[in-house]
Amino acid sequence: MQYNKGVFAGHPLQEFGAKLQAYPSFSREIDASVFQGSQRSAFTVLRNRRGGLQLHCSIDFFGDNEMRTANQTAFEALFLGLAPVEIDIGDGYTYRAVLISEAETSTLGEILTSVEYRFHVTRHKQRQEVTIIGYEMIDHAKDGAVFCQSNVKQTDCVITVERVVTGEDIDKNLMVLRLDPNNLSVALQTWAYTGRIRESIVLDGERKIFLVDGDNVTNQVAWTDFPYLEPGKNVFTLWLNGIQIADPFSIAYTPTYL
Repeated sequence: MQYNKGVFAGHPLQEFGAKLQAYPSFSREIDASVFQGSQRSAFTVLRNRRGGLQLHCSIDFFGDNEMRTANQTAFEALFLGLAPVEIDIGDGYTYRAVLISEAETSTLGEILTSVEYRFHVTRHKQRQEVTIIGYEMIDHAKDGAVFCQSNVKQTDCVITVERVVTGEDIDKNLMVLRLDPNNLSVALQTWAYTGRIRESIVLDGERKIFLVDGDNVTNQVAWTDFPYLEPGKNVFTLWLNGIQIADPFSIAYTPTYL
């Protein structure tokens, strides 16, 4: 493997006059479940994806003083946004990463600066998405299953329901989306939201947010967990206000590996 050809947020290290000292090391992260809780803000859980690892890497920046400082600043700016970025270290996976910390900069002579970075990461393969037809599941024309390829015990997923049909007034005051615990491999069975739903619901366990009609309503939803998949076959049914949803809904996830 070409360890010194790392790509961070789409930018090769060579762009910053830098290279990896050696192959990065990994350590296990704490269990993300400690961040769960009713009415919790998504702000504190954004980077705490299930199946998380810590990635440690030392990066050397080369050049004169001014060049090294500018390149280091430009590199670290890649991680200033709220959204995680992708890292490719050449081992066949991608790593969704958030910068946790950097060690004190070590300057060796006048041509080299070495910095040790620590990232919270999840190790991924290509993203998967499955569309499920509610009534076809009832007739067993389809089994409504998602086969999760991850080897972590819980893999974050995103459940999207578009143009919800309930047989009742969609603008009624109380909405409860219930996931049947007998058929669904998701820890939490109920998300309750007091408000109007006109077009769509998104339960986003990857970004740790809930969306209604495109608006972030995370802090208005009564919840204790985000949806997730277990390794192997996961069978889904969705219910809204006690009525099984007939519209197609999608389950998306990114295969995650320890």
